[in-house]
Amino acid sequence: MNLFLFFISVPFICCSSEVKTDEKSIKKIITVTEYLVLNKNFDTLDTLHQQKEIKKIDINNNLVEDLDYWGPTSTFAGGLIYKYNKENKIVDEYLLDIHNEVSSKYEYKYSNNIATKFEVLKNNTKIKRKLYYYDTNNNLVRETTYYDDGNVMSDFYFKYDSTNQQVERTGTLDSKNIESIYKSYDGFSNLIEQKSIDTSGTTLSVEKFIYDKFDRNGNWEIRKSMLQGVPHSVAFQKIENK
Repeated sequence: MNLFLFFISVPFICCSSEVKTDEKSIKKIITVTEYLVLNKNFDTLDTLHQQKEIKKIDINNNLVEDLDYWGPTSTFAGGLIYKYNKENKIVDEYLLDIHNEVSSKYEYKYSNNIATKFEVLKNNTKIKRKLYYYDTNNNLVRETTYYDDGNVMSDFYFKYDSTNQQVERTGTLDSKNIESIYKSYDGFSNLIEQKSIDTSGTTLSVEKFIYDKFDRNGNWEIRKSMLQGVPHSVAFQKIENK
């Protein structure tokens, strides 16, 4: 989940009880619990700082909830709730804070292959926050984020392989080029490498992923990562079909 919000504005405030997911519409729940490793050892996990992400997918394969939990007691850390129209496009997005209350609300408007994301303030004023550009395969190919004054904060471009997997992200922040991210996958669409390269062509980091266990449907259950050739983290995935 991406809580990449730098701007300052008047928040949209309401209680979380006003925003509910229809549990009857849920088809699948995906839980990923990830640990950093201690002493460069996959068998020694940092359970004190574990992170858990729970995603709920509806019968139309839409992501309707994306919630985060931190620490050994799985303390709620915030999340997102999405609402869709009949065309399965996001129309409303709600940002939840650590108290499970809505701190921000966003609305989406569509025109051809472009989606505009507006933040709705408590006085019902709307501020343009992002533009999303999609290709004919509905892949996100460009994402532009705006400051309160309408100036561009960041501008990212994405490329995909023949199977519609994202393989490259480039872009700018405050009109300056930033590092590029390159991804590669195995034959089962699992991410196996993520590489970060700066504007001079120097490799900043390389993270490789190893999959140790799969369920009967071919979904990974245990994923290990190596950062710069050193054991970095272990993630456990559980998929519950309703």
